[in-house]
Amino acid sequence: MILETHRLILKHYQLTDKVELSKICSDNEVMKFVFKGAVKFEMFDVFVNEYFASTDSLIGLGTLLIKETNVIIGFAGLHLNKEFNNTDIEFGFVICKNNWEKDLVKKLEKHKLN
Repeated sequence: MILETHRLILKHYQLTDKVELSKICSDNEVMKFVFKGAVKFEMFDVFVNEYFASTDSLIGLGTLLIKETNVIIGFAGLHLNKEFNNTDIEFGFVICKNNWEKDLVKKLEKHKLN
């Protein structure tokens, strides 16, 4: 596990997360401003290898879940921005549409630096 709040868990990606995360990543509206846009299922493994953290690193993305239900709602984490000579680290997140109206983002942002 990378980060835990009262309502959310950010954990390292596991192969069992693939189906749910690939659905979120293939949504054009959700991924409109994320990296290179929506990710086709057949390219999802390449996407994970490029952007998600290995189990021994805190730099990279992880799977974001609702703590109470263990339902995957997206991904989040620290991203090394390659556009700025690999020196700029950003915190980012992507949440599936059916969770956009909830206050989850505020909770995540509140704990991201703690």
